[in-house]
Amino acid sequence: MTDSVRMTRLDNGIRVVTEAMPHLKTASLGIWAGAGARNEALREHGISHLLEHMAFKGTQRRSAAQIAEEIEQVGGDLNAMTGHESTAYYARVLAEDVPLGLDILSDILTHSVFDETELAREQNVIVQEIGAAYDTPAPPTRATSSAGRRGRTGAPAAARGDGRRSPALHYGRVIGTGPPVPTPHFPSWATTTPAWLAKQAFG
Repeated sequence: MTDSVRMTRLDNGIRVVTEAMPHLKTASLGIWAGAGARNEALREHGISHLLEHMAFKGTQRRSAAQIAEEIEQVGGDLNAMTGHESTAYYARVLAEDVPLGLDILSDILTHSVFDETELAREQNVIVQEIGAAYDTPAPPTRATSSAGRRGRTGAPAAARGDGRRSPALHYGRVIGTGPPVPTPHFPSWATTTPAWLAKQAFG
């Protein structure tokens, strides 16, 4: 690490990496969970992406609209992405608004309410994203990806047979567990049409 980069391990085991850039008046901050699409068991296919979407759909303290409004009122940006190996939630704000950005990130990852109406809506959003991926000529380079958005986990699962933990269980170990959420059943991405996928995943 360079002199400007520092890693701190908290008492609870979470690693915090900081990089000082004194010439900048803005800050980027994020939370990375070490679980992604490759950690999903067969019956969990797609749950990493769904977890990411639902994090933005309301908490015990904020509605989905309030999450978006609070970050926009200070000129900030809030987003997330799902990859093969990890899932990231991040914010970009002015330096003086770092406490707000961190509070919102912490809130959406520890106090999400998983509203059933929002869940149904996000299931449709994900199906549309899958359809868009099929319409893309080039092969996808990520298992799942997120379009830019501000408002977008699963029921705790047992450890996988190969020793890797499922995304839902991993999230529980890192940031605490939330209310159970129905687990989508995504079959193979490469051999399934979006319409059939929607029917199988969401009924």
